[in-house]
Amino acid sequence: MKKIFLFFFCSPFFAGVLFAAPIVKEEVILKQGKDSYQSVRHIVIQGTNEEIGKALGDIAQKSYGIKDLAHYPDESYAKAADLYLAQNAPILRDRAKGVAVSFGKSYGDSLFVFDQLAYDAGPWGCSSVYYPPSSTTDGSGFLGHNMDYPLCSINKLLKLPEGNAPPMFTRNYVVELYPDKGYASIGVGTGDLLSVVTGMNEKGLIAILHTDNYTAINTDPKTDLSGLIFPTQILRHVLENCQTVGEAKTALLNQKLSLTFEPAHLLIADKSGRSITVEINPKNMRVEFMENGGKPQPFTNHPLYRFNDPADFPKYTPFEKDNTFARYNELVELLGKKKQFSADDVLFNQDQVKARWNNPGRGMANPIPNRTIWTDLYDQKTGTLKVKFYLKDGPIDLGTGDPTDLVYSDFFVFQLQKEKK
Repeated sequence: MKKIFLFFFCSPFFAGVLFAAPIVKEEVILKQGKDSYQSVRHIVIQGTNEEIGKALGDIAQKSYGIKDLAHYPDESYAKAADLYLAQNAPILRDRAKGVAVSFGKSYGDSLFVFDQLAYDAGPWGCSSVYYPPSSTTDGSGFLGHNMDYPLCSINKLLKLPEGNAPPMFTRNYVVELYPDKGYASIGVGTGDLLSVVTGMNEKGLIAILHTDNYTAINTDPKTDLSGLIFPTQILRHVLENCQTVGEAKTALLNQKLSLTFEPAHLLIADKSGRSITVEINPKNMRVEFMENGGKPQPFTNHPLYRFNDPADFPKYTPFEKDNTFARYNELVELLGKKKQFSADDVLFNQDQVKARWNNPGRGMANPIPNRTIWTDLYDQKTGTLKVKFYLKDGPIDLGTGDPTDLVYSDFFVFQLQKEKK
């Protein structure tokens, strides 16, 4: 029988608005080794947003070996970015100030980029379904998510000299933040300690990001630093400032979206059961929203505003199990088998589309072995996150070269603190 590890953060200060001192917890809950592909840290920080930024900067240097920060091209870019953050994302600006303190730099007189703590960065290939409360046996909204990724470094993926670049998604974290301003949140992340890949805030709003394999927007690997980075900083901004999908849409439409070389899209869902996908139209840079209409919403790696009808999907073979359209259709088929789903049903459905492929004929976006690095389940009513992490492969099928199954950790369960009074 699988064990479940429970983690609950308790603090006497959280019920009030004032914080006596920052509270920082950092614990390795999974160690990397011959029987574990990845390491995972559980990080909990309570304090002002500047204190949170400093604590994350300290962790970035001590635990993740981040020594170098990006630079703005010149002083004009730095001043423009600071003005933009002051007017549009003051929480991130305060955290950036804390990062500057951590690195021993001057925030107001520097060309350093303090609003990112990037490492081992890369794209995210995933399969998810949001289940509104009306479709679940518990009357709670559920989000089931698989974090899929090739077993390689960012250099190999971009066909650059590999050098000592470590494999991506081997140093991951679960992070809980309890700020004095903005909503508390919990999430699972990698690649940038100031953001997450999936997350939920104290109001039950969920936001997750996936790679969009069909939208070529920005092929330049240099990030535009003049707005909020889409998707990572935008996702964090939504979690910190919004409690409904309507508020999230307004927040998105009022931001300048700075695009990375890897196109991505978001799924955002609130406690009422409303969910949307957020995608960028490369023809005119318009933000495209697709609503769930009160129904479960599958989400993989193609833009739903372009491919909304399965009848119009590009053709694929039954062998191409990792193809984004194949995974989407399989999830639709699973959703058609029941009217209501339990938490166990959600995890079962996610297991049917997990990535466990070596054979390049499986339809991966890149012909590199692909695995589901973690599977997470968010429960909007209880404020809990349940997650398991990939350890290693099971037996190999000699006919296909693929593992017959994957070995995972036991489930870890985390609960977000109650909202501030």
